[in-house]
Amino acid sequence: MRYIRHIKIPEISETGQMMLGKAKVLIIGAGGLGSPAALYLALAGVGSLTIIDSDTVDESNLNRQFLHDDDDIGMEKSKSAAASLHRANPAITVHAFTERITRDTVQCFLKGHDIVIDASDNYETKFLLNDACILAGIPLIHGGVAGFDGQCMVILPKQTGCLRCIFQDISRDVLSVPPGEYGVLGSVAGIIGSMQATEAIKYIIGSEGLLINKLLRYEGIHSRFSYINNQRRNNCRVCSDAADICTYTGCAPEFIDNDETH
Repeated sequence: MRYIRHIKIPEISETGQMMLGKAKVLIIGAGGLGSPAALYLALAGVGSLTIIDSDTVDESNLNRQFLHDDDDIGMEKSKSAAASLHRANPAITVHAFTERITRDTVQCFLKGHDIVIDASDNYETKFLLNDACILAGIPLIHGGVAGFDGQCMVILPKQTGCLRCIFQDISRDVLSVPPGEYGVLGSVAGIIGSMQATEAIKYIIGSEGLLINKLLRYEGIHSRFSYINNQRRNNCRVCSDAADICTYTGCAPEFIDNDETH
């Protein structure tokens, strides 16, 4: 009965719900994006969720990171999130790790998962996940949010455009600003995180219409959605035939010196 309204959707049915129950999803980040993404996947009946976040809960998180509350301040975010997800759906399995994803650890964490959701808050981690997922052959759902704006994209390794295809490399200007310096509207993070959960569900059940080969952008001020084309580049450093990033230890983002920020 918990999933009856899912089962009534023709694209899901009992078969799709069983597929969700067997799926294993890795979520990097238990903050503004990770909260809605993880919660909706838990409520959807995704059988196993792994939450990775190296931070602890701070009062400034509470306006948007609704997996945590005042009683969780000072607690490890991954454990606070896991407790909330268990309360939302006791039937699923949740693994919590209080660690920062690095080039040395990313390969181990990716193993055994069907799909990865990037709910991180910095582009260094986003590029690392992009490269590692492509090399491991695991689909990645990218998400980002700043102010009233957000973006989302699905990356199928060696099949669709990736983060490097659209942004190439990461500028020093982006890395010079600490993640906490960016303002975030909680409701926008909720929109993008919910999109990430939806795309993950679509992938798991084999649905059409995945958000591939294009970056969806949401402008909250104007209530406007738009798309940026993102086909695979022939000279992409990680997903093309000419790739020169071909090991996990080579996944660190390259720097470019210009005035552009992404």
